[in-house]
Amino acid sequence: MNRRQLEEAIAKACEVVGQSPVIVVGSQAILASFDDAQLPARATMSTEADIAPERDVGDHLSNELWIVAGQDSEWANERDFYIDAVSADTALLPEGWRDRARLIEVGRAAGLCPEAHDLCASKLARNEVKDREFVEALVDAGLVDARRIRNRLDEITDERLDPARKRVARQFVIALERRGAR
Repeated sequence: MNRRQLEEAIAKACEVVGQSPVIVVGSQAILASFDDAQLPARATMSTEADIAPERDVGDHLSNELWIVAGQDSEWANERDFYIDAVSADTALLPEGWRDRARLIEVGRAAGLCPEAHDLCASKLARNEVKDREFVEALVDAGLVDARRIRNRLDEITDERLDPARKRVARQFVIALERRGAR
């Protein structure tokens, strides 16, 4: 996915849910922090934009967004990407992330995107292979700092983050720090 596609997804999401901004919580939020050309291929290979309405009672709006623009929808089939409609609390983000967030504005529509280090910490809180590869690619490209990611990971206080998972994520980031120090 590129910036233009993300902007199109944000505009569609705002139209469908009737509010702006929406929150972009997945890996494509990185497009708010860096130009497409700066990013390694691994950082933009996803064909989905994880987008959440900021205010959504019972995930009603998320469900509507999925129906209209989700995978295999008519809207998505006309494009090479789709919107993965999620809840605003899906991502585990560091305290204060909103203060550092980047805003992508598309006319009257807008998408609130976590800043790159907050996004990386959030991805590591999930700690799936694709998330580690995403973070590693950004660190290797010199676009994010592993130590800052570790600090932001420590700022995730959400009780849903299992302490053992957080320890594993921290060890991964520490390994990236050490590798970069050589």
